[in-house]
Amino acid sequence: MFDPLIAPLAVMTGLVLALVLARRVAAAGKLALPDQSRRTGHVDGLRGLLAPAVMVQHFAVWVRFRTRGGTILDLPDVPAVVAAGQVAVALFFMISAALFYDRVTRGMGLAAWVRLYLSRLFRIMPLVFAVVAIGLGMLWCLGGRPVPGDAGNLWRIITFQGTPPVFGGNQSLLLFSAFWTLRVEWIFYLALPLVALGAAAIPRPGLRIAGLTLAAGLAMVLLFPHLACFLLGYLAVELGRQPRATRVLQLPAFGWLALLLIVGQVAFVGTIQTVFSGWLLLVLFLAVRSGNPVFAWLGRPGFLTLGEWSYSIYLLHSLVLFALFAMAAPTLAAPSWWLFPPALMTVVLLAGLSHRWIELPGIRAGKRLAAALSPGVVVQAGPPISSSAMTSTIGRASASVMPTFRRGS
Repeated sequence: MFDPLIAPLAVMTGLVLALVLARRVAAAGKLALPDQSRRTGHVDGLRGLLAPAVMVQHFAVWVRFRTRGGTILDLPDVPAVVAAGQVAVALFFMISAALFYDRVTRGMGLAAWVRLYLSRLFRIMPLVFAVVAIGLGMLWCLGGRPVPGDAGNLWRIITFQGTPPVFGGNQSLLLFSAFWTLRVEWIFYLALPLVALGAAAIPRPGLRIAGLTLAAGLAMVLLFPHLACFLLGYLAVELGRQPRATRVLQLPAFGWLALLLIVGQVAFVGTIQTVFSGWLLLVLFLAVRSGNPVFAWLGRPGFLTLGEWSYSIYLLHSLVLFALFAMAAPTLAAPSWWLFPPALMTVVLLAGLSHRWIELPGIRAGKRLAAALSPGVVVQAGPPISSSAMTSTIGRASASVMPTFRRGS
């Protein structure tokens, strides 16, 4: 159950420990953080906060399921926890929309489009394959075995068409709960050429801003929240290109307003499924994206490191929660929110290793293939990081953090 005192304290403890671990990895110089010239405001650090927020909601779902029964699809009883997860996913969509809208509306040739789609393919799919393989291994440990129809169902899972049962069980949704958002992302990627054509057909920025504002408003009224998030991400880019708007967005007063609105949305409204919620998220996103000084704390190394690992955190946390609540459940006296800090630390440790051994090799492979298909293009894949160095750094950092948790538990 949700304890209004213990649950927030446990969540904050877990986040602090995760930030300490991430900061130590960054301080050791074993992770190349994006330099200031490549950052857009404080967006990289925001991603480092959003991924744990999604895990908080899913952790609450598991605790409710284990303590009160029902189904795993039942949402937590606390609206603020539900809203935190919804806000995180919505902002992830807005971040993706802003990133790629900014690129495709500046003009791209055929070779650039090929590089874009190759980069997405090699950025996303290696970790998807790894997560599916680990999930199948976990089902095997629980006694699951291949059954007829698994091949087709696995294809549906890795192509984001759903989470049908595999290995004779119905646990796919529990293991691959984050995959539905990847389906939404891929629909967005495939629509980017149309987005670029639409922007090119409306050369006047004022008209594009008016059109995007109207389209986003209609999407929210007609209850298409995912579409609204992407349209608001486009709108954020257009507004950020206006010098006068940028000066307003960077005012501390605007930052405090954004913070006040989002806290009120999460704490008192408890959902983003309203016709005005998208505008509140836009205010927050505009402040963060513009580099508003109120959110300067998102530029600290801990948040930036978690931001670099956010994709792995996002996909791997379901596996850790499944191991905790489904596989180790018989050994647990009762689910407790004090399990959240070690669960988050486990996810962060695995995410650091996943980023090093799965994500970065995939990114470099995609860049090499793109360079091969586009002769004359110089590809900067970044210097390779020693596997042993990365492992030892994470090990030393976790060793220095975890005793603190044990003393405080």
